[in-house]
Amino acid sequence: MQRILLIIIAAVLCIFSWWFGARYVLPAPFDAYWLEALYRTKREAAAKADGPRVFLVAGSSAMYGYSSEMMARRIGRPVINFGTHGGTSLEYQLRQVAPSLRAGDTVILAFEHVLYATNAVYDLTAHHAQFYDPGYLAKVAPDQYPSLLFGTRPDLIVRAAGFYRYRDEAVASITPTGDIRGTETDRKDRAVAASVTSDIVARPHAPAVLRTLENFSAWAKAHGITLYATFSPVLDTPDYRRAPFHAWLDSIAALYRERGIPFLGRQEDFFIDRSEIYNTEYHPDATGRARATRVLLAAYCKQAPCRSR
Repeated sequence: MQRILLIIIAAVLCIFSWWFGARYVLPAPFDAYWLEALYRTKREAAAKADGPRVFLVAGSSAMYGYSSEMMARRIGRPVINFGTHGGTSLEYQLRQVAPSLRAGDTVILAFEHVLYATNAVYDLTAHHAQFYDPGYLAKVAPDQYPSLLFGTRPDLIVRAAGFYRYRDEAVASITPTGDIRGTETDRKDRAVAASVTSDIVARPHAPAVLRTLENFSAWAKAHGITLYATFSPVLDTPDYRRAPFHAWLDSIAALYRERGIPFLGRQEDFFIDRSEIYNTEYHPDATGRARATRVLLAAYCKQAPCRSR
């Protein structure tokens, strides 16, 4: 019995040494390094911006789908595009932006549809948390420990060393305020854009996601931060035009309004035509990004102060 106990203790120590110690002696998986480079650039942009600021928060749909530069000119306040990657949960994205927020700021939440269905720990979350935010382990439910502790495969670390020659590309691909650069989407492969499909399924909202939104809403209110929400730009498909999807999309807007968070626009306002798609259903090209931004501004400026045209 004592031997079994010692084996268990040794195993636990090895696991936690791997989780907390790997970041000091091993290279981070490339996707985690890339994500941290994006976060670092956007945090630096937020720190340099004076006065009350506006933050766009979502996965890559915001980074590709909205222009912070267009918004800043119309709103008259610094706008930080904190869109990064939909491969992390809604909860994790809010955790990363929260330290950059201060009283007087405004946050526009524009999460991808799939993030409302689960707060599960995706591989990218595990990779990034282990090497850049290990304290996240204390914030998750116990049933998510295995996904975090064993989410980084050793072969990813071995491969990471070879990818580090591309380490500057993450920062080079975005503007100083966090948008994807226009030159990136201007070079789109039309064959790739034409092959993009949308496989989004209407799923019930996860209770854990609802709790996350409630907690963040309460935290924002306590810290003098104004919240809005909207849809992410997405490829227009016949499925979205059918009644079941209409009801599901309406339920996304309702979950914010029920928590006192104004919702900006309708999903059909943010549908992206196939001719405006870059490389995924959530990634418009420069033309689609400009149009989606104009739609968002029109809805926002009905509820908040903006400059005259």
